[in-house]
This record gives sequence, structure tokens and C-alpha cells, in this order.
Amino acid sequence: MKRYLRFVPLLVLYIIVVLSAAQNQFQGDEGRYVWFAENLAQGFYSPTDDINLWNGPGYPLILVPFVLLRIPWLYAKLLNVVFLWLAVILLYQTLQFYVPERAARLFAYVLGLYPSFLIEAHLLITESLTFLLIAAFAYYGRPWLVERWPALDKIYVVLGIAETSPVEGLVLEGVNGMRNA
Repeated sequence: MKRYLRFVPLLVLYIIVVLSAAQNQFQGDEGRYVWFAENLAQGFYSPTDDINLWNGPGYPLILVPFVLLRIPWLYAKLLNVVFLWLAVILLYQTLQFYVPERAARLFAYVLGLYPSFLIEAHLLITESLTFLLIAAFAYYGRPWLVERWPALDKIYVVLGIAETSPVEGLVLEGVNGMRNA
């Protein structure tokens, strides 16, 4: 538990970002996720006369309790803080299988401070949940994978990290840069 206290500064930062940037009006995709959550709370996902399956139901399902209990959306936005913080901790734990503790902590902090996460933390969008799910899969899926295919152990973490938004974005920028050179 003491190891995770080292990440409390990130937790505090995320809370400050959300509380200072959250707005009462929805921005970008937020309205669509809320609309789907409101539909789910009424027993359907998309109206039958105008079917809209643009998003899957995962994130709207998380928002349904906020709709049903009429909890202010700020609390749903603060849920992103929990998602991001847990993702950083799971990433840290996964990295410890491969690198020394200090390096794992440093990389977890670097990823936890990724500007996109900070810029979007106050929005009702899927990025923080996606980051948590990828980190959870990397940590909890590793024993299963390593038991069946030990040779994949060393590349497993690389593949998992490559699928996170920041690294994927950097790789795509690098590929575009090489293509344009």
C-alpha cells in the first residue's frame, strides 16, 4: 500500500484538473454518451425509429447510475480521476515485472502526466476508462499469457504500452514524419 502512496500527487493533480476545468455544459462527445446513458436508463439503447449505434454501450453503462440517481455530472467526471489513477498504478505494477521499481515508477508518472489525459480528464469521454482497461488487461492477463507462451513475456509489456493513447500517438507521429521526409 505504501508504494501506491507515491502516486497520490497524480491523484491530487487529476482532482484539481477536473474541479477547475469541468463545465456544466457538455463538450464534444459528452452529450452523446449522456444521451446513450439516458436511453439505457429508460430500457433501450437507441430509438427503434432512428437507430444510432455510433458508440458501444460500455461507457454509457457506467453513466447510467448517475442518470437514475440524478447525481451531478461533476461526480461522473471525478470518476475519470479514479480510472486514471488506477490505470497508472496497474501500469506501475505491470512494469515491475520487467524493470526496476524506480524505472517503473518513473515511466508510470510520465504516462500519468501525458497531456491528453490531463486535458481530457474533466470530460465524460472514454479515454480514462480505456486506459484503465488496457492497464488491467496488461497486469491481470500477463500470468495467463506467460503460463501458456513464456516466449511472449518480454514483448507483452511493449505491446500493452504501445496500445495506450500517448505511445500510439507518438508512434503514428513518427511514422507520419518518416513518410513525409
